[in-house]
Amino acid sequence: MRDKRSTDWFWLENEIVDRIDLEPMERLLYVVLARHANNHTSESFPSEETLCLKTGVKDKRTIRKYINSLELKNMIEVKREQGKSNRYFLKNIKVVSKNETTKNDTTDKNCNKAVTFDAQTSNIECDTNKTITRLNNNIMIHEHDFFENLFKELNINFTLTNQKSVSKLLKTLSKEQVNDYLIETYDNLKVNPDIKNLSGAFSKKIMNGDRQSKYKVKTFKEQKEIKAVETITKEKPVTTNTIVEDTKQHQVEEREILDIIFSKLSQDEQNLIKAKALAIARIHNSFEPFALLLADNKIKYDLIKELNSGRI
Repeated sequence: MRDKRSTDWFWLENEIVDRIDLEPMERLLYVVLARHANNHTSESFPSEETLCLKTGVKDKRTIRKYINSLELKNMIEVKREQGKSNRYFLKNIKVVSKNETTKNDTTDKNCNKAVTFDAQTSNIECDTNKTITRLNNNIMIHEHDFFENLFKELNINFTLTNQKSVSKLLKTLSKEQVNDYLIETYDNLKVNPDIKNLSGAFSKKIMNGDRQSKYKVKTFKEQKEIKAVETITKEKPVTTNTIVEDTKQHQVEEREILDIIFSKLSQDEQNLIKAKALAIARIHNSFEPFALLLADNKIKYDLIKELNSGRI
């Protein structure tokens, strides 16, 4: 697609619709870039704020993710400049068939595969070992430059250790999958207040290929639960009175925690625990009022503890 505006419109090539490997946001972002592109040079340099505004995306990180994806799919070239808006150069789009979207194509067993990248095409061809080595080296350089720029955007040094981690990931994942994994891991680590050394934690995660789960902000009840546990573990002078007091306090605080856990269960789970507690209580005491008290004040909490520990 190229911007062919004579007044206030531009052409949209069929390929932007026909590409089966594009996500909706990738199409939209490419259209916005084309809207701002120079007619002769195909250069576009809207700010990230403009791209967010035009696409309806609130987070700049989402824009960066899809910019990287378009770059991986050889649809744009990005010139990143410190302190300025990036410069985007639109490339001609090639329709990708279903066979070309797979990572490994089937070829003759006696034929060596070498992948060559060009702005216009992406072909698989057989050639001599010398040519294959040269082409593979060019691909490695391209990948290195791409991930070096990505690490620069994340404000993390592309150290030798990180380079080895990326190379290891590329052995089992596509470049696009590695890109998404790195951004997802960085974003999930960044919002976690428990992470004091973001760069170190990030490097360790990608070295092992581990995924970082999303940080969940603790609710008021969960904070109260943590505070209760911390109170229980505080050291006090050991005397007969303090042991009795601590035991009572522990029981009260423990029940508060168990009540919190119970309140988070579904209504069906709560009813199941109550029914089971009453059934057990009736075995110990056939007098119904006593059985109800025993079920509600003791056995119910025992069952909640068993549930929380995974024994139910």
